[in-house]
Amino acid sequence: MGKIVLDYKTYYDKVLGGWSAKFIGGSIGAPFEGQKRLLEYTLEELTPSGVVDNDDTDFQIVWLRVLQKYGYKTSA
Repeated sequence: MGKIVLDYKTYYDKVLGGWSAKFIGGSIGAPFEGQKRLLEYTLEELTPSGVVDNDDTDFQIVWLRVLQKYGYKTSA
């Protein structure tokens, strides 16, 4: 497979889309995490009424901040 080359705008759009989808999915799915059954809800029932705590994304935000502040060669 050949090398994939993306311009900055396309790269930014794809990364922003990925992060947005992760946060939307985490916010909508948080109240149902761990349930092992078919879930049927309306859009109104799935829409959070406020900010939802989500450990699946909180740690990634901390890691992103570390990368912004210290760069990718950060050690634990």
